[in-house]
Amino acid sequence: MAYIYRRHEDMEREPTVPYIFRHEPIPELKKRPHSRDFDPSKCGTTSGYQQHRRYRNKKCAECLAAQARYSRGYRESKAPSDAATIDVAQTANNT
Repeated sequence: MAYIYRRHEDMEREPTVPYIFRHEPIPELKKRPHSRDFDPSKCGTTSGYQQHRRYRNKKCAECLAAQARYSRGYRESKAPSDAATIDVAQTANNT
């Protein structure tokens, strides 16, 4: 073992050893159990689809259809309306 010089330590005492050289075992990390289990009663809904993703299960047809309906409705609600595209085209032609 290499000597570590410490100016103010007692020279007769065993030298201080840095933490990385200590021979104490490192405690193992404990995995927390899931607080909830997969709930099959939610199948056929968007939350059921999210559960399939969270637990990495194969997605059932009902959950896929529910997520597709939700995504389609979301995209349609965010799509610009026809009136908005006509206004933009008219202002571009007027300038």
